[in-house]
Amino acid sequence: MPEDDLVGRESLASLLVRLERSPEPRDFARLTEGVIAWFRRHPDYADLRRLFTEMLGQAMTGVGLPGPMPDDLMEVRTMLATLGEEWKRKWREEGLAEGQARMLIRLIEHRFGPLPEHDRARILSADEATLATWEKRLFDAESTDDILAPPH
Repeated sequence: MPEDDLVGRESLASLLVRLERSPEPRDFARLTEGVIAWFRRHPDYADLRRLFTEMLGQAMTGVGLPGPMPDDLMEVRTMLATLGEEWKRKWREEGLAEGQARMLIRLIEHRFGPLPEHDRARILSADEATLATWEKRLFDAESTDDILAPPH
């Protein structure tokens, strides 16, 4: 079913499908609010609420969120609110590291010509400390091998 059709529906099933399709952890908070609102409108479904809380916990674990999962849907909401700030910080750090790696690739290629794909991949997967070492080596290097050599 297309996403546009699901968004317009207020059923628990459509919320579950949207949660399963959600590629970004940040979407979980918004969709969890929809689930909580549904259960507030349907308070007689306590067993289903527990089952849905478990399913939500499994979906969150599937996208790499930390465990253990709370036992109640309201606690999931609190956990997501707390994690929101942590996600933002992590995404910023990842974005900065990726930008640093891409800049290093451009500088190396400007100086030495195109990099082989395996070197590009190595740079893009490097941690910040390694990138900083390679950046320093760029100034005195006579080849890309001088830059990307293992640390002394």
